[in-house]
Amino acid sequence: MNAIIPENNQVKEYFNETIQFYDRSNLDTDTKQREFFFFEEEFIPKYFDSIDCCIDIGCGAGMFLEYITRYYEVSHVVGLDISNGMLAEVKPKKPASVELTQGSILEFPYKKNQYDMVYMDDVLHHIVSKRRSESKKLVMRALENIKHITKPNGIFILREQFYESYFIPTISSKIIMFLLNLFNALGLKLPHREAHIGLLVTFYTRSEIRELIETLGGRILEKRDRIWRKSIGDILILVKNMGKSYLVIDFPDD
Repeated sequence: MNAIIPENNQVKEYFNETIQFYDRSNLDTDTKQREFFFFEEEFIPKYFDSIDCCIDIGCGAGMFLEYITRYYEVSHVVGLDISNGMLAEVKPKKPASVELTQGSILEFPYKKNQYDMVYMDDVLHHIVSKRRSESKKLVMRALENIKHITKPNGIFILREQFYESYFIPTISSKIIMFLLNLFNALGLKLPHREAHIGLLVTFYTRSEIRELIETLGGRILEKRDRIWRKSIGDILILVKNMGKSYLVIDFPDD
């Protein structure tokens, strides 16, 4: 097992303290769930009749765990999260086929070619260090581990936010990280609805996400992007495009 990364403890404490903010219990109807998982609705049936083994990395309060076990034939599902508080929210309502594990994709000792499907929603930007360049190295390490555990005929479904700037594509992400570091050091909350004391994130552009995947020999099989409306604050930090990318990826044999 790899040595524990100090930043992981900070991320764990942050999510333990903000459980209610990330609760998605409002997705309590069939229609709401299917609308939220529009991408999965389209592509999981395309690649699978049934799923032997699936892992949700950063499972949070268990929204995807509930969805995948409710609508698909899955023999075994692992929910992995760094936050023991989040896992405690999942435990009372988890189906029998779900195994919960506390840990990080950076540290957990996985077996090679273990999962038919690996799922990750809004996790990459939480894999952080104090500097953006160091965060990017950690993200590459996480993706290497994902490649390691994905079966040769398996897929990796990635949902991830992106920020792209005018002039220099990464400048907005760097400004966000600088401001979060500054406000955290002062013990203050950044004046943004989704900001909390202790939050530290590193956002990437769509081209950066693609490059990281392709560097590992991954292929993007399916892609959807949703562009979000910008606020005045986003415009002030030079955001050109922001939104979420939805990708289906495989890792062909070398």
